[in-house]
Amino acid sequence: MQQQPGWYPDPSGAPGRLRYWDGRTWTTATMDPASSSSPAPSANQKAPTGAPGRGPRTTAIIVTAAALVLALVGIGGFWLANRNSDTPGIDTTPAPAGPPSTMQPVPPGTSAPTNPPTMPPGEEARLDCSGGNGSFTRRWQPELSSAGIVYDAVPDWTFSFDGSYWTWLDDHTSLGDVHLDDAKNEAGITIGGLPYAAGFADQATAGERTVECLEGSLSTEERATAGTPVTVETTLGGMKTFHTRVEITDSNPKPLLVDIYVIDAAQGSKWAQVITFQRPDSSAKPLIEKAVASVRHV
Repeated sequence: MQQQPGWYPDPSGAPGRLRYWDGRTWTTATMDPASSSSPAPSANQKAPTGAPGRGPRTTAIIVTAAALVLALVGIGGFWLANRNSDTPGIDTTPAPAGPPSTMQPVPPGTSAPTNPPTMPPGEEARLDCSGGNGSFTRRWQPELSSAGIVYDAVPDWTFSFDGSYWTWLDDHTSLGDVHLDDAKNEAGITIGGLPYAAGFADQATAGERTVECLEGSLSTEERATAGTPVTVETTLGGMKTFHTRVEITDSNPKPLLVDIYVIDAAQGSKWAQVITFQRPDSSAKPLIEKAVASVRHV
């Protein structure tokens, strides 16, 4: 039996959490069934058609109450007709049905596949630092985009960093400069898609897992060691984002300052990711800040 749009156990493996299946793919909408009066649906149940918790028992109570009201009308119609209009009564306003307003409508005739796609649980998924699709571009454009987001490119940053540094990303671009401040002082911005299936299903920890991959890719030429990453929740372009900052040391006297943004752009199977890097006191700082501030949904 095909699965219709509705709330189902979160395939990421989060205990007790429900995630909305829109008929085509998993959305970013989740809820905790512990806060709802209705039990969590199984993977074979249909989508709810009314407000959670309005089951047969509730309906029976409403019908009984309605019958009592009609009886009172017949017995004491004059009193009922002259009651204060502010007196509380039975709320017959129907609760909104279907997914939250942030969900996209399901096209008519669209149904879920027999076996909807799944995301590996973040705590169990093995990290695959080569899990990207291998697609990248090295061409500068005024706007650079991937995985549902776009940002305004730095005009003079036309140097392309090799794609082998970012093998965990889908459809990525990494542009910057390697001779800033009259020195071998590199800086750049990388944008791409971060696939759940490579071990990044948990948005809150995906940045720190990225640090593991980045530390390995940078060590192919010389030893690079990452410090302790710090992650905070924020927003970029109105999208839920987790920002991870870390310092990476190498042969350069100054550490490489790396900022990793994991962005929920509602792509269904991947996060959008922006990675910026620079040395301390670099002239790149205001350029990077301006570019990050321009991040928005496509």
